Amino acid sequence: MENYLLFIAGFIFLIFMGWGLYYLLSPKKITIYWDNKKKRSRYSINKENKKHGVEKFYYRNGKLNKIRTWEKGILQGTETIYYESKKVYIEKNYLDGFLHGEYIVYD
Repeated sequence: MENYLLFIAGFIFLIFMGWGLYYLLSPKKITIYWDNKKKRSRYSINKENKKHGVEKFYYRNGKLNKIRTWEKGILQGTETIYYESKKVYIEKNYLDGFLHGEYIVYD
């Protein structure tokens, strides 16, 4: 009986350790809200607490304002800014955190 209880306790410990490692290593999603309870921005951070993945910003009315991508805390790729009407306003590109290439402003 004692061996059985030790086995069960060890098994439970391993499960919690596994979930703990999964929690520590998986990206965390951060959501910031306007005072009207609508999303203001949403992004993920990696285990080093650096932004990683797609980041989205929203207008107070909940419509998408801006979208950009992070790789280990560094801006990469296209950032697109939208009018509230959902039409594209600005497109700009980043390479290793710096503006790169064309910066396009639409009417």
